[in-house]
Amino acid sequence: MFSRKEGGVSSCRLKADGSPRRFLMKLVVGLGNPGSEYAHTRHNVGFRVVDKLASKLGWKWSERRNRAILASGSIGLEKVVLAKPITFMNLSGQAVGELGRCASCL
Repeated sequence: MFSRKEGGVSSCRLKADGSPRRFLMKLVVGLGNPGSEYAHTRHNVGFRVVDKLASKLGWKWSERRNRAILASGSIGLEKVVLAKPITFMNLSGQAVGELGRCASCL
């Protein structure tokens, strides 16, 4: 889990006036492998953890962005995004990196 506080130079991190957006959010990524053949293996424990968290919070996996399936909501005053990369575990850094670079778009 990590927090992003201030945007950089990416256009998705800028306000309409060109100034950087300030935001605070948590991104929780559950790692696993796509496909039913991996569903009940130890490699998918990360998927199961974020599935359980989404279920407890009443959040739905309703969005697909940057090679990940997302569920989001708020806990207190903080925005929280749960993510399940749709890449295989050895390529999950690509999906997580894309999400992190454009966190203000989530």
